[in-house]
Amino acid sequence: MTTTTTKNEKTVIIKIADQTGDTELVQKLQEGVETIVNQHFEQKKWVFAGARQFQFHATGLDDAAGLLADTIRLREMLEEYDGTPQVFLTGELTGGAR
Repeated sequence: MTTTTTKNEKTVIIKIADQTGDTELVQKLQEGVETIVNQHFEQKKWVFAGARQFQFHATGLDDAAGLLADTIRLREMLEEYDGTPQVFLTGELTGGAR
């Protein structure tokens, strides 16, 4: 017997990288989208859904129209994943060749 996950039940794994290490959150889809948006605008995190970078078009949390469009696109992107999507939030990239 297979079970079906509805869009309201879908969860997302969010991995946040910063100077103190990694934090992993498992949240319902709607809560996860809110966390991702807040981390992007408040903590200046880059967003990667799997291997795909998500580009925000909103200019900030006060850009209601842009924010609405971005959250809809992000939610749709995460809903496309089979299973549980993983989102990586990272700050400034460091390391590598100089």
